[in-house]
Amino acid sequence: MPINKEKGLRFDITERLLKKSKGITVNEICKHVNDVLEGKGIKSITSRTIYNDIDELKSEYGIDIIKEGNRLKYANSSISYKKPEINSEEKDAIDLGMAVISSMKRVNFFNKFSDVVNRFMAGNIFESIDDDEKPRFIQIGESYNDTGYQYIEKVYQAIKNKTAIRVLYTNSAGETKWRIISPYLLKEYRNQWYMVGYTKDSSRVPSSSVFNLSKIDSLKQADEQSYVIDPKFDADNYFKHCLGVYHDLYNPPILVKLKFSGKYFLHLFSYYNLHSTMQVVSKKEAEVVVTIEVYNQSELKELILGFKNEVEVIEPEILRKELKAIIGEMASIYK
Repeated sequence: MPINKEKGLRFDITERLLKKSKGITVNEICKHVNDVLEGKGIKSITSRTIYNDIDELKSEYGIDIIKEGNRLKYANSSISYKKPEINSEEKDAIDLGMAVISSMKRVNFFNKFSDVVNRFMAGNIFESIDDDEKPRFIQIGESYNDTGYQYIEKVYQAIKNKTAIRVLYTNSAGETKWRIISPYLLKEYRNQWYMVGYTKDSSRVPSSSVFNLSKIDSLKQADEQSYVIDPKFDADNYFKHCLGVYHDLYNPPILVKLKFSGKYFLHLFSYYNLHSTMQVVSKKEAEVVVTIEVYNQSELKELILGFKNEVEVIEPEILRKELKAIIGEMASIYK
């Protein structure tokens, strides 16, 4: 919880005094605090303020303060409101989380966050993750291409502050032009960064589109009054029926029934889902039938073809025909 400079000064003095082995009274703390405040030209306080500060140290920072007669002291003088006490499991969780975040070292946000965390943890709970000399127990997939990471912070701030951005963007047809975009969401997929937003130069009724940040050549803030809210946009469900990042604006998702052959899939689908909508329809000794409800786009074909001859599309028929055509074209290459 953030505290102002004057309260931080009181906390520092109060904490130092409460760490004394013999303890100290509230009135004594108040006198010490006022001596410092008066020396800095700050208005003095009453013992009621000290009582409130002590209550906050206990309730907000989890400090265990014990009372012996009228004297108070920290139960554990090694802890501090500036450095929360954590156990080994919590430390492992922090290390793991920071290792994951370290995959974003090129993002300005990461550098700021790393510094804040290291200061918050008082620098001695765990070593800085920016140490290239320490062993890498966790490795995150890295991209060797432009991921668009340099625009993440600007897009994030635009989403947070509901301000439109002006971007020089190259679409899939290779056309480059300036667009005014009202961004709603950032998404990472396969080491590429995307944003979902509404563009005012679209001829469609307000409907969100996906933009690849790596296709942005320049980004500037647009007129503050130009931000548009798409009433149909739902961040929680926008990608519900996507296998990748591209949302089908014109067609509803299709229900796909797949038959997987092999005992391996009985085990695989006991802990792994192809998609959030996956349902197991039936199981046999060496066969599993599942359904997924997704958009019929290229990612769906890529997923199915990746299982080679171990999967068969049962329905819909249109998807069977599309895959048959793709497989036929592939076979012709190797004649």
